[in-house]
Amino acid sequence: MEKRCTFGSTTGWRWSATLAEAAQENGWNIRRCGHRRYPHLCDTLAEAPRPVAIAGPDIALWRPEEDDFKPYFSPTKTWDYLRVKKTKLPWHCIVWFPQANPRQAFMVWLVFKDKLSTGITIRMREWGTQKGCVYCRKKDESRDDLFFACQYTLTVWMNVAEKLLGAVTTPDWEDTIASLQRPNRNILDTILLRLVFQTAIYVLWKERNTRRHGGVCASVDTTTKVIGRLIKNRISSVKYRGNHKLRGLLVKWFIVYTY
Repeated sequence: MEKRCTFGSTTGWRWSATLAEAAQENGWNIRRCGHRRYPHLCDTLAEAPRPVAIAGPDIALWRPEEDDFKPYFSPTKTWDYLRVKKTKLPWHCIVWFPQANPRQAFMVWLVFKDKLSTGITIRMREWGTQKGCVYCRKKDESRDDLFFACQYTLTVWMNVAEKLLGAVTTPDWEDTIASLQRPNRNILDTILLRLVFQTAIYVLWKERNTRRHGGVCASVDTTTKVIGRLIKNRISSVKYRGNHKLRGLLVKWFIVYTY
């Protein structure tokens, strides 16, 4: 409060003063003591254009780009302007796509970054709770083991993805990602594979946590059916109509999913 009073008494401005009240035709209305106490502020103001009545009323403008001002606010452009831009990773389309479930997409992003609290992560080791795989009882539980080198998870993965991937269905993480990135698939198969991949990871991780905390263990068939139901519900919620290019997505899923 003392600083505010000092500033106001030194410059001669009220804290509620407008720009028009702070400016005169021949310069800014600042007391002499204000020039001595705030020289940098006065020098900056001297270089700034003074408001004039003939210019009309003030308006608020948003800056969505470096040298672009608009009378309206765009959240998308503002975020794109403010965020730190980096090179897109080759697997970004597997994680972020319009049909994805946001919760599942975020989890898959964590999996790609290898940030899940698996048995061999640094965090778990620091806590002294390094544990093996709850599915196959291997000593070290890792991302690559869970998705999909473990026998349980591989069987589930093959149940839901084999008819889409065919012979390239593999337990290896890197090979699986490479097969999902193949560019020569039709759009329905591409979207379905991404949905299957995300939903499988989400359900298998959820089942892993259930087992880790003493819950009831689900069979391979039960887990496969849960994945199928979630994918069907997700496709149904999108509601493509008319001649939309993805209108046959649900029909295609019923063809490749036999459970």
